[in-house]
Amino acid sequence: MNRIPNPAQPHASLATTGTAQLLTAMGYVFHANTDNCLIQAVGGNVRMTLNGNNPTTSLGILLADGTSILLDNIEARNARFITASGTPRLEIVAYLP
Repeated sequence: MNRIPNPAQPHASLATTGTAQLLTAMGYVFHANTDNCLIQAVGGNVRMTLNGNNPTTSLGILLADGTSILLDNIEARNARFITASGTPRLEIVAYLP
């Protein structure tokens, strides 16, 4: 399956913090045509949840430094992220349907 990057959705590089946050709280603005997002942790480890609960530094899905995950639009809007170690940033690329 070939994905097409959304040219109307700028690439984002967002710093995570020690408090669990949604992408929108970190400054990400979802474009109406974005179908899914590729998110990569860079510079440290990140924990995330998709069920509305807050992750902690030791609980939640681990995005180790350099790893990525593809989330659909609903998952990306509901995902919460927290710094687990280091000074990670989330690098985000949005794709069209």
